[in-house]
Amino acid sequence: MIKMANKRGVVLVVSLIVMTILLVLTGVYFLSLMTEKKSADSEEFTLQALGLAEAGANQGVSELRKRIRVDLLNNISVFTQGSVIKAYVTNNDSLGLLRDYAYGAGQPQFVVSSGQATVAVSALNLNTAVSGNYNATIIVTANGNPSNPSGEIYLFPYKYTIDSIGTITRQTPNIQKRTRLLQGVFTLTVRRDTFAKYALFTSHHSTPSGTTVWFTNTTNFTGPVSTNTRFSFRNNPSGHFTEEASQHETKARFYNNGLTILLNADSNPPNDVPVFDNGFTRGADIMNLESSVSQADLKKEALGTLSNPGSNGIYVPNNGTILTGGVYIVGNSSVSMGLGTNNNPVYTITQGATTKIVTVDYANNQTKIQTGSVTETYQGIPDGESNIGTLIYAKDNINNFSGTVQKNTALTVSSERDIVITNHVQYQEYTSSPLSASGYNNLLGILSWGGNVRIGTSAPNNINIHGVVMAPHGVFTVDNYNSGSARGTATLLGGAITDFYGPFGTVSGAGYGRNFVYDARMLQGMAPPYFPYLTNFTSFDNGGLDNKLVWQDKGV
Repeated sequence: MIKMANKRGVVLVVSLIVMTILLVLTGVYFLSLMTEKKSADSEEFTLQALGLAEAGANQGVSELRKRIRVDLLNNISVFTQGSVIKAYVTNNDSLGLLRDYAYGAGQPQFVVSSGQATVAVSALNLNTAVSGNYNATIIVTANGNPSNPSGEIYLFPYKYTIDSIGTITRQTPNIQKRTRLLQGVFTLTVRRDTFAKYALFTSHHSTPSGTTVWFTNTTNFTGPVSTNTRFSFRNNPSGHFTEEASQHETKARFYNNGLTILLNADSNPPNDVPVFDNGFTRGADIMNLESSVSQADLKKEALGTLSNPGSNGIYVPNNGTILTGGVYIVGNSSVSMGLGTNNNPVYTITQGATTKIVTVDYANNQTKIQTGSVTETYQGIPDGESNIGTLIYAKDNINNFSGTVQKNTALTVSSERDIVITNHVQYQEYTSSPLSASGYNNLLGILSWGGNVRIGTSAPNNINIHGVVMAPHGVFTVDNYNSGSARGTATLLGGAITDFYGPFGTVSGAGYGRNFVYDARMLQGMAPPYFPYLTNFTSFDNGGLDNKLVWQDKGV
């Protein structure tokens, strides 16, 4: 019996030992599982925190773009006096400009302190199952002094970074990760707005004889369109407008199946239905084509140090060694643009019996003027007193105008009377399909102060014209548009700003059909040199806000 009891005791002890070992092993197993889960959760939460931090940084960039491209633009656009902007340049106060204007209604302003302008970004509701959020801060500093390079043009260079902290609250203590978008740079330009921004602007939206101009399904504008009277729409669809359309009158005209009516409405369904991607504003303010840049201003820029000449001729003002103005022509003339040696721009100008060949050498900052067998060389280029861009000013008619605008040239050809286009006028560099000049530097303004811009009878069929056309007291039209056979299509890459809407052809097929393609660079702040301004100001950045930045993980 004693032996049996001892055996049972041994079995019990062994069983207890085995059970203890099993319990310990089970505990170790579950502890390792819990440790692994906690480690996995911690890693997951860390990644989530980093993701939130990156979301905050991305929102910070988006918010900065909005404040510069929307809010500041809207606030600046009401200004009519350049002295308001110039004060920020004079006082070297780039950050103050952001503080005072780069915010929307109900938004916090930038806080300027210790050479930085900062503003916190309000976190968005991400609508995720992640328990946490982020805090982001936009930090902007000046990247050098602001400047006023010419006229009413003001430049403000900036640097910026975005700091962001992502926080996961599901774990105690909370898990945080901080990230930073390393320094980006951009330059803000503030200047008077220009008429060049319009794909089409008319003081009177009719022909000079008073005939109604209807927008139909063949009407497509990819830039802003405006008139000081009213637009007329016919059929469904009756035109597509990608940017804002605006008119002064409160009522638009609709064809209404021949029973014309005036309505304070975007459309007249189901008969006449235009498409407006960015709205149709009625009752807009009158815009006076007599702008802050006047004919006298351009004449003065072209003359430079030269007194107003009384006799016919071609004048390139200089002081004997350096050019001091643009090119000034007295008497009816012809102007041809071309390309010379080393891709230099060449202007062949004829007035009467005299022909001058003006060759601009950008690389050496020189201009050569050949008259017959005599060639003179001067320092500088014919870019006016303010050195904004090449300027050709004619006191009388330019009866023949054609040629190629060199790829690095910004040029305005201005006449007090008519400008007659007799052959293709094209940029050296552009994209042919789809037609565009975006990304290129060549730029042309064709400006007739007191006459018309006309496509002449000798112009080729299917003519191409690249540039912004303006005739503040006339029209952009075609000579003998209503006679003869069809001449194909007149393609304009640019915009047209005129007093009346000039005819190009007839429904019977005479003349040209229109293919007007807006130059989208005008909405990005570009304009031909010395082009007439509006009374209000505008602003735009140089694209630096779109550059890809470097991420930096700043840890906890």
